[in-house]
Amino acid sequence: LEEEPTPLRAAISAMSSCKAYVDVSDPLDFIDKSLAMSDDAVASGTSALVAAGAFPGMSNVLAMEAAKSLPPSSVNKVRDVRFNYFTAGLGGSG
Repeated sequence: LEEEPTPLRAAISAMSSCKAYVDVSDPLDFIDKSLAMSDDAVASGTSALVAAGAFPGMSNVLAMEAAKSLPPSSVNKVRDVRFNYFTAGLGGSG
């Protein structure tokens, strides 16, 4: 896909069938092009979160989802989640 926001463009084109779009990309050209599509996203009814980040960002969201999937008595026991990151070669994030 190089640095074109093709997935975001597809989400916007899908109109009402895609209400939310999230990406973890960090190349600046990709982010700038994605942000330039803001008016189109609003017009299509698509909420778009760009540059959400994988570390931290999606890893934190996934940790919360994992905690919520535990039995109700366990959720209150999750006090801390620790991550170790090795990010070399992840498109500029490492």
